[in-house]
Amino acid sequence: MMLLETIRRRFHPLHVLRRARVAKYFGILDIRLPVRVHGVDRRIYVRLLRHLSSIIDNRLIETELTALIRVLVARDRPAMFWDIGAHIGFYSWMFLTLSPSGHVVMFEPDPGNRDLIRRTLAGDMNPNVVVLPYAISDENGEAVFERDPISGATGGLTRDRATFVARNFGIAAPTMTVATHTLDRIMESPKFAAMPPALIKMDIEGAELQALRGG
Repeated sequence: MMLLETIRRRFHPLHVLRRARVAKYFGILDIRLPVRVHGVDRRIYVRLLRHLSSIIDNRLIETELTALIRVLVARDRPAMFWDIGAHIGFYSWMFLTLSPSGHVVMFEPDPGNRDLIRRTLAGDMNPNVVVLPYAISDENGEAVFERDPISGATGGLTRDRATFVARNFGIAAPTMTVATHTLDRIMESPKFAAMPPALIKMDIEGAELQALRGG
């Protein structure tokens, strides 16, 4: 399993396709579609090319982390899960599969990822799911967010190092301005103060300490 995951990461099909002549047709070919994902009881919307490796074999999605979350949910039965850097919501959907009566808050500033989350959610308008467009940081306000147009998974607040897409694909990451909130600001809301998170997953491309300083 670990060997297959290493091969998958090293030879991601987009690394090959990006260099090919068909790359200019990504926007047309990269259609949205719902797929079955191992460990999740609903179809999740993905992009055909962007998430191709996960479509081929989604049993290899961060196997150690998924196993850890399964153990924590089974042992502690957390009522509220915060998914900070939700991407397409895989961990939130997995949490709800394990705990159908649980509550989820997804934080995802990338509008392309939020579109996929909302399409997935449209098939089951669960009132216990909240999707927020904020980047979690140590300050409240606005900041420049660098998007990942290739995988959608490595976007983050501007930092003093080359982005994933710059290092691996040689392209500049498109930027946009996003709202930033601290964890403390989120908790000021009566809705969230009444049910604080019992389990938090945070994957925000190296800005985790910055986010924790705001909480």
